[in-house]
Amino acid sequence: MSKSFIAALCALMLSACASTSAPAQATASPAATITLFEGGCYYMSSCTTYEITVQANGAYSLNAQSNARTQGLSEGQLGAEAFAAAERALAAANFASLPETMNGSNRSVWDPDVYPCMNHAPGARITRRTGDGAVKAVYWDQGCRSAEMSALIDQLRAAFHYDHLVRPE
Repeated sequence: MSKSFIAALCALMLSACASTSAPAQATASPAATITLFEGGCYYMSSCTTYEITVQANGAYSLNAQSNARTQGLSEGQLGAEAFAAAERALAAANFASLPETMNGSNRSVWDPDVYPCMNHAPGARITRRTGDGAVKAVYWDQGCRSAEMSALIDQLRAAFHYDHLVRPE
């Protein structure tokens, strides 16, 4: 066999391999993030104050400020399932339709004069950034009772390994 025939055969085989490779699967943009902040109570030493941001690939950065397992900045990897679980929780809570500030106990009425809140309670802020740069943030005054928001915070905590990373020992 001639060298040119072998070279042509190799080139043909390589092009066949390239054309039959599986297409890339659609995944969340690596720029997508979900951030959960909790804190801001009147007596800082009495509540856990932290902010955790998880990227679509499961990488996280944690800034634990007060009454947390460890203080300061840390980074690590939770795995992509953490982000996916948080996305499911946000979808189930219809996050996109929530108002920027939630300060009532009923989703249909966000009026603190109708549903007064407990003073000096911590707050929670959930921020969702999409890969295309869109940002949606919702702040919830946790002194205002809301079973739906409590459930959402609990689901995000579970997705982001709160008990292992944040909860005081």
